[in-house]
Amino acid sequence: MLGPRWRIGGLAAVLLALLALLHRGLLFPPRGLTMVEQPCAAVADSKLMLPGGDWGAICAYHADNARLIAAGTRPRLVLFGDSVFQDWGELQPGLFNDSWVGRGVRGQGTMRLLARFRPDVIALKPRTVIIAGGINDLIAADTLIGPDQFIANIESLVDLAEANGITVILATLPPVDRFAVRPGFAPQAMTAELNRRLRDLAQRRGLVLADFNAVLVAPDGLSQRAGFSDDGIHPTLAAYRALEPVVRAALAEAEAKRNKAVP
Repeated sequence: MLGPRWRIGGLAAVLLALLALLHRGLLFPPRGLTMVEQPCAAVADSKLMLPGGDWGAICAYHADNARLIAAGTRPRLVLFGDSVFQDWGELQPGLFNDSWVGRGVRGQGTMRLLARFRPDVIALKPRTVIIAGGINDLIAADTLIGPDQFIANIESLVDLAEANGITVILATLPPVDRFAVRPGFAPQAMTAELNRRLRDLAQRRGLVLADFNAVLVAPDGLSQRAGFSDDGIHPTLAAYRALEPVVRAALAEAEAKRNKAVP
């Protein structure tokens, strides 16, 4: 039977966990929020990227999506994912325009990518989408998750894209050396496992693969090449310049496959 100190310690741990969930807004919805007709209207003219309570970041690109749809612009490629694509747009803005449309949101795992795939990809009716996700799943940023759920989420994105006539390119995870927020976690083995599953999925579904990891990884097979990351996770401008021809080649392959499939 547990003694008083153990019971008190266990209760304290539970309370701390509940407080953490409350702080992150995961236990109960944020106070004061209700369903409204236009949830993104409050930030339409604001410099704030996300309104309070926007867990899925559906408002992050709401205004630009509306602009493209109103203009009847159909992107050639949507780059959809996490910070890999958000940072790329910030470091190399000249590469992104109404033909190459960036839709990356920093910190998102694949559960939240699923939440905003329709407004940020399907609604734009692009010819091709490249999907890059999984880095934040390594630290369970959205929810508890394992490799099986990760690949199921990615395959759900593929299903949604193909059901809407959008050609899919899958991107592998870049090398991840360390997470400052998880100092005791060595992510290399899990990164390799997720990339193995992505390659298998691409082969099984006949998808084009953009192998970001192969371009960015150092000779040790674990970390990023010298000059390609300042924090062990996020690519630098030099890394993005190395990735650009990979995306262009993958896009050309995807377009060739689509054109061949058209009778």
